[in-house]
Amino acid sequence: MFVKEITMFLSKSKIKLLALLLIPAFLNAKAEKKVTPQKTQKKETTTNVEKKIQQLEKEIVKKKNELFDLENELNKLKQKKPAPTKKGEVFYDLGSGLGKLPLHAVLHDPKNPDEAVKTIEEYFKDIRAEIPDAEREMVTRGKGSPVYGEIIPESFKKVLMDEGLNVGNIVKAVGIELSPTRHHHAVTIKNKLESDNKLPKDKEIDFRNENMLESDISDATLVYLGSTCYPDELMDKLVELLSKQKEGLRVVTLKELPDHEKFGFRKIKEVKLPMTWSSASPEHFYILEKSKKAAAKPAPKKEIKKAEPVATQEFEEAQEEVTKPVSFQAPGGAPFADEDEDTDEEK
Repeated sequence: MFVKEITMFLSKSKIKLLALLLIPAFLNAKAEKKVTPQKTQKKETTTNVEKKIQQLEKEIVKKKNELFDLENELNKLKQKKPAPTKKGEVFYDLGSGLGKLPLHAVLHDPKNPDEAVKTIEEYFKDIRAEIPDAEREMVTRGKGSPVYGEIIPESFKKVLMDEGLNVGNIVKAVGIELSPTRHHHAVTIKNKLESDNKLPKDKEIDFRNENMLESDISDATLVYLGSTCYPDELMDKLVELLSKQKEGLRVVTLKELPDHEKFGFRKIKEVKLPMTWSSASPEHFYILEKSKKAAAKPAPKKEIKKAEPVATQEFEEAQEEVTKPVSFQAPGGAPFADEDEDTDEEK
C-alpha cells in the first residue's frame, strides 16, 4: 500500500514537472505566434508602399516625357507660324549717307515732332561726311554720286507731317548707302542711340552697305531720294526699280522722276524746303498707282558693282579730316545759295 502511494506520488510529480517544463515553452510559442504575423504584415505593408512609390515615380517620368514632347511640338508649330506683320509705314532712304533720315523716321512722333529734330541735331553735330578718294571712285563706278548734301532735320519733319503725303506710323526704317565710311557713321550713331535708350523698342532700324539698285525694297511704303546730283542714268534705273514695287508706294525725291507717268506714277505735289546747300530746294512727291511688277525684268547685273573694301589707312585719314569744312557745289561748279552755312558738306 505504501509503495503504491509512493508510486502514485512520483507519477503526479513527473506530471507536474513535465507541466512546469512544457508550460513556458507553450507560452513562448503562443507569444511568437502572435508577434510573427504582425512583423510579416508590417513587412508586407512596407513592400506595397515601396511598389506604389516606384509606380508613381515611373508615372511621373512618363508624364514629364509626354510634356517634353508636347513642348517640342509646340515650338515647331511656333517656328512654322509666320511672324505677325506690324501695321504701319516702311521707310527707305536710297543713298542714306550718314543715316540721319532713317533714324529720324523711327524717332518721329507726330505729337511731339520737334523732339526727333533735336535728337538728330545733337547726335550728329560732330559727324562729317568726307570720304577717301578710293571710296569716291568706287561710288562713281557703281553709277552713283559721291557728292554729299542733305535735307535738314526741320525740313524732313515737314515731309513726314505733310498732309498730301499722308505718312502714317513708321514701324521700320532702312538706310542704303554704298560708301563704307558713311555707313560706318550711321551704324555708330544707331548703336549710341540704342545704348542711350533713345530708340523705340517697337520699331526696326536697319542700315545696309550696298548698291541701291541691288537692294530688296519690296516691303517699302515710302521712299526718299536725295537725288540732286544723281546722274540721269541712275535716275532712269531708279524709276524703273520703284515702278516694280507695291501700288501705293510714295516717293519723295529732290530730282524729278523721269517719265513718271509712263512708269505708273502720279505726281502729288511739289514743295520747296531748306537743305544744307539752299534755303529753298524743290521736293517732288509721287505715288505709284500702276505697278509694273508683273512685267518686271531684272536689272543687268554686269552693270552693277558692289562696294569694295576701303584701305584702313585711307579710312583713318578720312576720320582725321572730319573737321575740315567742305563747300558744296552744284553740277557745273556753281555754288549753291547760302554759302555761309557751316553745314555744307561733300558727298
